Amino acid sequence: MSSLDEPSLPKLKPGFSVHEYLEKRGFLLAGKDYGCPGNLYYEVYGTGKTKVLFISGMGVDRQLWQHSAEHLVTTGDYQACLFDLRGTGYSDVRGLTKEPSWTFYSTTAKLASDANELLNHLGWTSGVNLVGVSMGGMIGLELALLAPSKFSTLTLCSTKSGLFFPPAMGIFYTLKAVLNASNPRKRLEVNADTLYPKEWQYLPAPEGSDAPNNREFVIRRSLQYLENTRPVSFGTFVGQVFAVFRHYISKEKLKQLGSFFPDKRILVVVGTWDLLINPQNSHYIHNCLGEDSSHLHVFEGVGHAVPGQEPEKFHKLLVKHINSHSHQS
Repeated sequence: MSSLDEPSLPKLKPGFSVHEYLEKRGFLLAGKDYGCPGNLYYEVYGTGKTKVLFISGMGVDRQLWQHSAEHLVTTGDYQACLFDLRGTGYSDVRGLTKEPSWTFYSTTAKLASDANELLNHLGWTSGVNLVGVSMGGMIGLELALLAPSKFSTLTLCSTKSGLFFPPAMGIFYTLKAVLNASNPRKRLEVNADTLYPKEWQYLPAPEGSDAPNNREFVIRRSLQYLENTRPVSFGTFVGQVFAVFRHYISKEKLKQLGSFFPDKRILVVVGTWDLLINPQNSHYIHNCLGEDSSHLHVFEGVGHAVPGQEPEKFHKLLVKHINSHSHQS
């Protein structure tokens, strides 16, 4: 893209039931305040009063949360916003200014600023429920510190506040995925091994699926998602890796964040089998936020992608958390 003009809306290919609930989509020019403007693509589903903003993790687009959004909006009580982080999906790969590349310029704080602009654009200025996984949780921490009055609840899944080095196996699988970037099927096979325990992968697939097991189910679903997105560039991936490694929220800032959300309005979710982010990071976040502000829920034997491995349990937990504090902000 060679200008800052709003691009044409991409045509969404059929086959996704969640699109029946699509109310609005478009582009927002964000990042002007920090000197790196770029167009962000977003989708809004449902018409309910309870607003939920979903933030995806590293190297994936908005479709990561489609199943969760559909689970919520089909009740009629919720409205969900999914968006592509800068450099993923249909959002701009880089800012269109003098900066040579977004790769070494991105930080979780700047990505949070983008998300804050999106909330302003939608008019979601209070009572929003934020849900972020992995890097999306890191962005969520920054966003909640940037604009705490906008949020009723926070749900932080499989994430970290900084300082902790990723497990060696996580680094190995990440590099392996990069080396297989040109082969979508191979890359998704590596992703499955990274995100889910082996035992779970070879259990029967969800009822109604024609896949032989969970592994093949998540791979086929991800291949289907590729029909409504653009491949993540190597520069974007490297930039997000740098953003994750530079991410840091101090203990004092976490305590401050906890003071903004009393009555356990922050839910911290983690699996015990996580190859990308050591589960102790979630325990640390919970402890720093404080018992009055945070509730920690541990999924035994579950990997990094908690919502993908245990969708029913995760959604039940999320709905209970949101509904318990739906009028607080």
